[in-house]
Amino acid sequence: MDLKSITLIESIYLFYMFFIFKTSYSFNMAIFDKETQSIGSFFIHDTNHYQNKICDFGRVLAVIAIILAWIRYYYRNIDSTTYTIGFDVVCVILALLMNFNALVYILPLILGEYYVINMIDI
Repeated sequence: MDLKSITLIESIYLFYMFFIFKTSYSFNMAIFDKETQSIGSFFIHDTNHYQNKICDFGRVLAVIAIILAWIRYYYRNIDSTTYTIGFDVVCVILALLMNFNALVYILPLILGEYYVINMIDI
């Protein structure tokens, strides 16, 4: 599989999971889940209803991640992989601290990024 296909699949998956996917199940195990939601409506991601479990903050990060994935594809000659790895690490840490649902949703992407970094000659 080439980098363009992987980037397209990652982008569609991320958009779907962070903007469209709805469930009634929620992983309420994040370290600062309740504290984060008390900051304001930009961080509320679970009202125990059938809905999308990602807050607006998470959606903003998802859009940034999609943009970074396409930057990585179009500008392979610069060290964009380092930036992508750094952003992935930040997203995993934020998800672990703030919204465990987001962490569960991005795990397949992290595996995809691992594949890209180790198997494809960028």
